[in-house]
Amino acid sequence: MDAGLMVFPKTTNGKLKIVRSSAFFDHDWYIDTNHDVKKAGVDPALHYLQYGAKEGRDPSKRFSTERYKNDFPEIRVTGENPLVHYARVNHSSTGKLYGNMPRPEPIKTGSSIPRIFHSVWLSGDSVPTPLRLGFESFAKTHPDFEIRKWSLDSIKDDDCGFLHEAIAQKKWAFATDYIRLKALYEFGGIYADGDVAFYKRVDGYLDFDSVFCWENHFAIGPHFLMSKPRNPLIGRLLDIYRGRKLVLGQNLDLTPMPVIVTWLFATELGMRLDGSRQILAGNNLIESEKFFTTSFGDGQCIAEHMYYGGWTDPSHNSYKDSLVDIAREWEQQYDSKYQRRLRLIMPARQQWAYYFLANAEKAFPSLGEVSELETFRSFKNRLLGGSLSSKNKILSEAAKASPLKVISQWHLKPLNKGVEGTFEIKEKHTVTAAVYNSIQRQEHKIDIVLPMYNVEKYLVRCLKSLQMQTYLNFEVLMIDDGSTDNSGLIAQAMSKADSRFRYYRKENGGLGDARNFAIPYLDSDLVTFIDSDDFLETVHLEKLEAKFRQGHDMAICNFRLTMPDGRLTETRELDKFWGEEDPVIHALISNYECYAWNKMYRTETFTQNPNARYSLGWFEDLALTPALICGAKDLSFVSDCTYNYVQRPGSILANARKNLERNIEVFASFNMLKKHEGTVPENYWKLYMEWMAPKHYFYWRIIAILSERSHGERVSFSDVFSRTLNREVPEWAQTPYMEHFTREAPSHAIRSRREDLVRAFQTNDLEFYGQVKGTAEFGL
Repeated sequence: MDAGLMVFPKTTNGKLKIVRSSAFFDHDWYIDTNHDVKKAGVDPALHYLQYGAKEGRDPSKRFSTERYKNDFPEIRVTGENPLVHYARVNHSSTGKLYGNMPRPEPIKTGSSIPRIFHSVWLSGDSVPTPLRLGFESFAKTHPDFEIRKWSLDSIKDDDCGFLHEAIAQKKWAFATDYIRLKALYEFGGIYADGDVAFYKRVDGYLDFDSVFCWENHFAIGPHFLMSKPRNPLIGRLLDIYRGRKLVLGQNLDLTPMPVIVTWLFATELGMRLDGSRQILAGNNLIESEKFFTTSFGDGQCIAEHMYYGGWTDPSHNSYKDSLVDIAREWEQQYDSKYQRRLRLIMPARQQWAYYFLANAEKAFPSLGEVSELETFRSFKNRLLGGSLSSKNKILSEAAKASPLKVISQWHLKPLNKGVEGTFEIKEKHTVTAAVYNSIQRQEHKIDIVLPMYNVEKYLVRCLKSLQMQTYLNFEVLMIDDGSTDNSGLIAQAMSKADSRFRYYRKENGGLGDARNFAIPYLDSDLVTFIDSDDFLETVHLEKLEAKFRQGHDMAICNFRLTMPDGRLTETRELDKFWGEEDPVIHALISNYECYAWNKMYRTETFTQNPNARYSLGWFEDLALTPALICGAKDLSFVSDCTYNYVQRPGSILANARKNLERNIEVFASFNMLKKHEGTVPENYWKLYMEWMAPKHYFYWRIIAILSERSHGERVSFSDVFSRTLNREVPEWAQTPYMEHFTREAPSHAIRSRREDLVRAFQTNDLEFYGQVKGTAEFGL
């Protein structure tokens, strides 16, 4: 309609003021673009408010009215002006990710939340590293708070039936649900799960009656709670748990706490399911996810939940990992051409909330598995589609769509589901023993130490490769390190068929302990080691023994990396690796200096030196092999690849990236290695400690830890590793290797990131660990 013919009804000054002050309204552009408005001399803001938006006119070249209506179709029904709608729903956001939202002011009542931190651990087992993160990081950031630890002894007199059922079933997480509520109701204070990393202090929240937080924009996460004593909201939840039953007939009701809390607050207290900051029942704060759940890299996160999920199915991603996946996909889409346009009309906080809800099934697999959740899916689709606009309608629909009952049924699990299995040897392996006539022609007797633990799938191939050696004057010491599969039976069968194979059994103590066990039984001139999942070429012993007949006192062979099925993946030709003239230096800097198994030694190296022993944990080779190389008088390389190293999923090396906690055992090995200082040439020792040792205790460990896909485990183990590194090797960052690590980075950007990485592990920056996306950003 021509602006000159329009009649402008009375309007509130508030809405007109909103349009005029909007960053998306351009007064001059609107007049120049709409000539009828200019000709009529009409106030452009008033025109857009009353008529322009309805006609699809844009308020500026940066804002599309029609696109905004498509994103929020409810305003086509209500007739609300797009700029007024934008201001109404986004009054607390600036457009930055989650925005710089103003913190609601608590009501001053003269009392505050007590400075007590509650930590719960009920199992008799030791606390896993990721679950120590909570109280350790809180104590570091809040040294003035009391830390109160709850155990089974703390609640032995409590008469709650749900609690005792959970303890009886060893459902520690569900028992903890009750205890956190009991602790806060009776004493007040702060509770956090063990896998919550605290980056900053919580002082600014102590004047609220309670503080809850979102773990996403439609579920409250009880991983972090604050409350004054005797808070009615905490009391209401405590009543629910006092009335709950964990054992229902032959099933367990494993409904998680977030479901109960979220739908209670939504249906009884009118909480909006939108992830926003809200005040409930006077002075109870529901805080944004960005402050107590997930760090979005804007420096505002106080505590981050890592979702260790020790109670979850290990074959599935943790919620945190799925959240990270969704967030990364969103970041990529956020940079797309469409999203750049969308940023002009919808702040990032709202975009993220809608994107997450649309992809919720990735984080909550149950939403995709339970067919009865159609009501919830319908609710989600209508909310995303904009057909639910009013607060009351959303609350009503949310109550109807509550998945509480359905998910409770889905979480019903049988009390016990036993798994039975039997094992049998399908084949007896026999070999001929008529091989001794030529033994006397070969000068040195060789002992082969073969530790074994649960390797029945690989042991037969290993033993056959030993039996088929062209060099015959050897004995094999098969050390069964407490195997629980058929490894022992296979080894005993071999010992009966071939007298050169001797079988010993011991309690489980690890690879290093098994090697040490064999030393008193050595009765030979030379000794070598083989891992029970590897196998040898037929000339392995012959090639290495020849070096000793030439006068050398240590021999090292090249090797192949193979898959369990024998496929070759890579060849390591150590004799050509660096071209260093000094064979000891050559061996030390080869990156494979620590392995025990591709080397042969004089037996007296072990029998006449009580310090020549391997460590009892992981990285047992590092505790000894570098010292043996440094002390060699005449070392030689075998140019043939005679050893086949099998890369299998369950091996120690493969598990270094799975059992992250054990990466710190590298320091125990290096402490044991230091016993040899002063017994080997100083120049070799200094070279190793300044260049190769940091590569083992920093470079390879960092790759293992930062490659961990689980967000929570990466942060928690980085925390443990940093504290251990700085305690055990205080000057690690000043070693020549570390200077080389940053100085010789492939680009300026990577050099800067490596400097950040070193600084983070020097200062133990938990928030930095949480923001790491992988090893590639450091050129690793």
